[in-house]
Amino acid sequence: MIHKAGDIEDVFFWHDKYGMPRSVDIGGIKSRPNFITDPRPHRLHFYEIIFVTEGQGELRADNDSISVQKGRILIFRPYSIRSWQAEGVDGICLAFEHDFLPPVLWEARDIDETNLFSAVNKPAYVDLPHKSFNELSSRVQMLGSDVDKDEPLVEEVLRAGTIDVLLQLERYIASNPLAFSDISAKQNPIILRFIKAVEIDFQHSHRVDFYADKIGVSERHLNHILNDTLGVSAGIYIRNRLMGEAKRLLRYSELSMQQIAYKLGYSDSAHFSKAFKKQIAMNPSVFRKNIQSK
Repeated sequence: MIHKAGDIEDVFFWHDKYGMPRSVDIGGIKSRPNFITDPRPHRLHFYEIIFVTEGQGELRADNDSISVQKGRILIFRPYSIRSWQAEGVDGICLAFEHDFLPPVLWEARDIDETNLFSAVNKPAYVDLPHKSFNELSSRVQMLGSDVDKDEPLVEEVLRAGTIDVLLQLERYIASNPLAFSDISAKQNPIILRFIKAVEIDFQHSHRVDFYADKIGVSERHLNHILNDTLGVSAGIYIRNRLMGEAKRLLRYSELSMQQIAYKLGYSDSAHFSKAFKKQIAMNPSVFRKNIQSK
């Protein structure tokens, strides 16, 4: 379901699409009338895996560009903002909400701690061999034949099938890390707790000590682990997250500089502009003007 909020369309999961509660949906792009495949920016509020079977071009996702091509699997986390610059796109979509899957999938991980959907990674893609892509996409398509059935245990069948698809992808990229566009092989639990904490509070707190205290480690230890695994300090990670969100708001919203400053936890627009210029090397108003002129 789609709701317009400013310049960004929010795409929410359609729970009663089939006349019954569902937290998963599977189907072809062209068979879904509300699926956006044009340049309109839109924000997803659920997880989505797309098996691209037709089309080519580019997909812009969270300030990064991904090539769209036949045989590629696109991976999206909730709150990803994307827009398409592609032609003739078709494919099979597997979409689900967080509560559709059990809290622990495998190796004591939940969905946000998997390689596919880890908060460490950006919106990403997986390139499988042709045969493997066809086999897995056919499995997803077959699973989708049950999604509109009002029968006993259908939800359990869909859940088990979805977990199997995730496991197959995780298994492949674990053995072939170069097939995954942005894999983080270092799933340190401290990093994951830190990133989750930042996702919750970065608009309210910009201090490293706040997050170190929240996850129960010292600032020194946190910085050491982040530098070893991600190559950045905690402070840089927090600032990058803030500026990433600032660029989203400048690109896709009509909020004023003052409103964006308050939304991101700055006391006023002057402090926000100073921080933005220091990180991005231009004033936010200039960044917005440059983006709008393209």
